[in-house]
Amino acid sequence: MKKGFALVVVAGAAASLANAAVVEKAEIGKASLAGHVYVNSKTGERVILNGFEPREGPERWNNRDSTNNGNFFSGIDSPTRSTTSARPRFGAEVLDTGDIAGGVGVGALVDGFRLSYATDIPGVTTDAEVPGLNMVIWFYDNDNSNLANDTRATPVAGFGIADLNGTQGTFNSWSFTIDLAGGDEFQLGDQDLDGDGKLDFGWSTTYRQTQTGAKGTIGPTLVLPGGYSYTNGITSTSTSSGVNNGWEWFAPLSFNSSGQSSPGHQTFLASTSTAWSPTFDPTAAGFAQPFISTAIILFGAEACAADFNGDGFLDFTDFDDFVFAFEGGDPSADFNQDGFLDFTDFDEFVAQFEAGC
Repeated sequence: MKKGFALVVVAGAAASLANAAVVEKAEIGKASLAGHVYVNSKTGERVILNGFEPREGPERWNNRDSTNNGNFFSGIDSPTRSTTSARPRFGAEVLDTGDIAGGVGVGALVDGFRLSYATDIPGVTTDAEVPGLNMVIWFYDNDNSNLANDTRATPVAGFGIADLNGTQGTFNSWSFTIDLAGGDEFQLGDQDLDGDGKLDFGWSTTYRQTQTGAKGTIGPTLVLPGGYSYTNGITSTSTSSGVNNGWEWFAPLSFNSSGQSSPGHQTFLASTSTAWSPTFDPTAAGFAQPFISTAIILFGAEACAADFNGDGFLDFTDFDDFVFAFEGGDPSADFNQDGFLDFTDFDEFVAQFEAGC
């Protein structure tokens, strides 16, 4: 069994309390991309880049749909949100879930991630940073929720990004690459709770506004999850799987005197299951409601396919584990992922095993 860890903003233990869901409509806007920021967790380097790829490794999983999303975003923090809403105006944790390929009990290696957000909070420094405007990202194992709290979820890693970049106009979006290589990598996913051959996980975003200036609106970039289509017939380009039509709202995170965050996923507040369409203005009459999800890309080298248990070694334990799964009809033995469990999977696994890694 793998061991989880958390760093930078982590303190305390996780707990989950299930409350009744309150489905509410998303508050949505549109922004233009102002820039991309690269952060190296090991060296502390932080620099604005003109592109993404030069400092990023191979993608392990993506939920981005960059062809279609058009820089739409939804405000997690919203100063004008009604006080009667189940969602607080500031500090809520918004959670999304998905499935990732990896070994049961081992997980998938993540050595970096990219995400994006938009805000109307004015930039302060020459690089538009806002001292005191912070983001907290949490990753969870064993989260298979479908717009309802999954009490099996376990926090595995948490990260804080301080002094986010603010807007330089009406609304700007910013993307961040967080490079964890060199010691801060983590294994994501633990169990295949729904039996689809992939590991169930969750990721969440929280914004903490401690800047000296006024608070404002800020929230993540939205995408259409993989496998879905819009009402106008456009199909998502995301390769993600297991991502829901909507997300979950949890109570604001707690912070200690050092500014470290306790794990979230505690008090469930509400669900958001309505979203946006590129065909309609979200505020216009006749607005269609397809899907809503948070843009994120996970980086990490793919494991050797024949390393069936994902422990980083190719040996007869992998062979035995595959045979056991195959004979038991476990979906994880669908080696070629064609949706069928047959001797083609067995033959292809044996060929890969004999070829080595």
